[in-house]
Amino acid sequence: METIFDHNVTDEELKRFGGRECMEWIRSLQGDYYLNSDDANYHLGLLFSMRGDKAKADYYFGKMKDKSRLQLTWNVY
Repeated sequence: METIFDHNVTDEELKRFGGRECMEWIRSLQGDYYLNSDDANYHLGLLFSMRGDKAKADYYFGKMKDKSRLQLTWNVY
């Protein structure tokens, strides 16, 4: 499964996802940070959105099966 870790995510970018320490703690509990592809694609969409690459962000958001969390993301802004 493709994740943000396949795209040279920086420590600054990881702050949006709880920080490197948080991700390592979750991995220690469950073995992997991502339990399903929707979670991974959501984070990939957020990462590329933060980087200003709307086309890639839309690509990963479009791969999500359950798009209900996208409403929450855009309603916050």
